[in-house]
Amino acid sequence: MLDAHRTTLEACRFCWMCRHACPAGLVTRRETTTPRGWALQLWLWTRGLLPSSQELAEELSYCLQCGLCEAWCVPGFAPHRAIRDARAQLAAEGLVPASVEAVRQNLLFHQNPFGPAHQSPPEATAPWDVLYIPGCVETALSPGLSTSLLALLRRTGLRVVSARSPCCGAVAHDLGLDGEAERLAEGLHPLLGEASLALVWGHACRRFIQDRWHHLKHVRSPVQVLSDLVANRQLRWSRPVNLRVVLQEPCREAPEERVRTRALLGGIPGVRLLDLAPSDGRAPCCGGAGGMPLLHPEVALELAVGRLRAIRSAGGEACVTTSPTCHAVLHQARHAVPDVEVLDTVEVVLRALT
Repeated sequence: MLDAHRTTLEACRFCWMCRHACPAGLVTRRETTTPRGWALQLWLWTRGLLPSSQELAEELSYCLQCGLCEAWCVPGFAPHRAIRDARAQLAAEGLVPASVEAVRQNLLFHQNPFGPAHQSPPEATAPWDVLYIPGCVETALSPGLSTSLLALLRRTGLRVVSARSPCCGAVAHDLGLDGEAERLAEGLHPLLGEASLALVWGHACRRFIQDRWHHLKHVRSPVQVLSDLVANRQLRWSRPVNLRVVLQEPCREAPEERVRTRALLGGIPGVRLLDLAPSDGRAPCCGGAGGMPLLHPEVALELAVGRLRAIRSAGGEACVTTSPTCHAVLHQARHAVPDVEVLDTVEVVLRALT
């Protein structure tokens, strides 16, 4: 499985150029949890110089799969992809950290990596224009986000129904639990096939779905739908928001989605966007990527607190994101930085309409 990554492992084990960007390395301050450290371990492992072990699986679990190593790499190597495949190989050998096994059990019994989730009662199936497929975070941690989104879309006249859906499998895939990812994805596919327009909030979920089924062109984000409604004048701003905001861009988000989100926020009266990092996929991770709140919550929390403190220092009043996972982990960090609001783009749009 790692043969495809041989060139990456040969190159990355000698280089430190992305160390400053790796969220795990910045928090743990251990060389073994940096892209170079992981690449060196995997290089030794593929040559039989380092045995398969629980310890190796644990070290690899600190990778957030954020892709910042690739974003900062001049030749474009992607050690995080090698790490994902190594996790899958170790899992096939029965070697997974206890935290990953807990996720596996939650997926098996609850179809959600966070455990028991709130599911809205079934809604009428017809007629409707948009099928909203809530993700794991929306159902388990932030059901209020779904309520806000549905209310916002329905006030425009769109007929939106919310599906009762399992996890799409994206988290399982990132953690190397390929069997679970396959099972969950197949359970979701019939829902996607029914929809002429499917709304999926989490960018990692959309990426996983679209990478798997290239023919599905109708899976869209809330920002895409809201941008179209604004362009078609189905949404009109009624009041200024008057807020200095920093956009926390999800890791590995598509460039066109970053541009679209900034245009949507920039068009809201009173919103002033502050830039703390380049909008090119190299913005610091907030700690929500790759299942980190599940595997190492202390790492996720430290990263989230750091982001909110940086926003406060830059004069920001709110951290705005398009990711329910980012939203959840940043909300948990507000105990340390209570004077910075955490909002989803949908919540900012609602403020401009009420």
